[in-house]
Amino acid sequence: MSKKTSNYEKCAWPTVGVREGTRVEDYDWGYLYIYPDGRPPEFRVSEKPTEQEIRDRWGHYPN
Repeated sequence: MSKKTSNYEKCAWPTVGVREGTRVEDYDWGYLYIYPDGRPPEFRVSEKPTEQEIRDRWGHYPN
């Protein structure tokens, strides 16, 4: 799940790619900011998503 504002959408995102057979706790997390005005996406680790935000976005991946 992501949070949308008029200026950007931000999604919970791992610092490295998600691999099969791993758990949420195996990763460091930040937010991927997506801008509707055409700017390139930006990844930030200065804020950390909640576990619920992570599971909402990434919970469909098999453990």
